[in-house]
Parts: sequence; C-alpha cells; structure tokens
Amino acid sequence: MEKLQYKMLPIEEKLVWLNEELREKELKQVASEIGMSASSLTKDICIAGYRFDRTARQYVVAKVKEEDATDEVLAYIMQHFNAIQALIEEDRNRRNLCLEIDNRLYAAPTEAYQTRSFKIHQEIYNEFVQLYEEQFRHLKMQHVVSLAITEFVKRYK
Repeated sequence: MEKLQYKMLPIEEKLVWLNEELREKELKQVASEIGMSASSLTKDICIAGYRFDRTARQYVVAKVKEEDATDEVLAYIMQHFNAIQALIEEDRNRRNLCLEIDNRLYAAPTEAYQTRSFKIHQEIYNEFVQLYEEQFRHLKMQHVVSLAITEFVKRYK
C-alpha cells in the first residue's frame, strides 16, 4: 500500500489493514514500507480511541478508566443540566397522560369480543388514529377503543 492510499482510508479500514500487517511485521517496518513514521501511521487510529496491545501485537479499543468516565459524565451533565431537566419534565408530563386500564380487558383472555361496525366522522377518526400511533402504539387498537367506550360509559352513566 502507498502512503496516499493509506491516508485516504477510513479509520476502520486503516485499523484492519494495520492489524493484518502487524501479524507478520513490526510497526516500524510497516511504517517505513509505506514511507511514513510510526507515529504518523497510527495517529488517526489512536485519536479514534484505539491503543496498541503489546501482547496481542494489535490495535484494540482503548479502555477508559472508570473514574475518568464518571468525571466526563458528570461534567456533561453539569454543562447540559437545563436541557436534561427540561427533557425529564417533558417526559414526566407525558407519563401523566397514562391510561387507566380496565382490568376486564386482561382478566380473561378467552373472553368473547364483540365485532361491531361503527360510522365515525373522518376527522375525529384521523385524530384518534394519530393519537394512538404517537402515544399508545404499545396497546392493541381494540383495547384502546374499549377503553374509550369505558370512559364514555363512566362519564355519562
């Protein structure tokens, strides 16, 4: 491989190629063959988070010391505290919209269901489907419709 070819490779390909070469040769030999210094050859790989493992004679993912990672996380949290707090508050507000699920929906899985046809105003139906897709997709549509009818019955009984 030539120097220019190597420099044009993405980091992952540089890593694969270099590790393959290091199985048979020393780093300085590989570097001199393509006309680079060893430090120039490995600079991008080290910046990308890899380090040389002497026993394996390969470049591997660098392990981050736990206390360094904790310090970085804390610094990030402090730097972005207001944004994180806003996201948490937004999530809390969404969770307050939880459905109160009627136990009858799950009490007897063999319980008979009624199949019915309803005519419903198109715009109302579209709003219902949009709300279902955005917030209640994890539930079956038949349960959401049953819950809506249950709420209607509770309210106007």
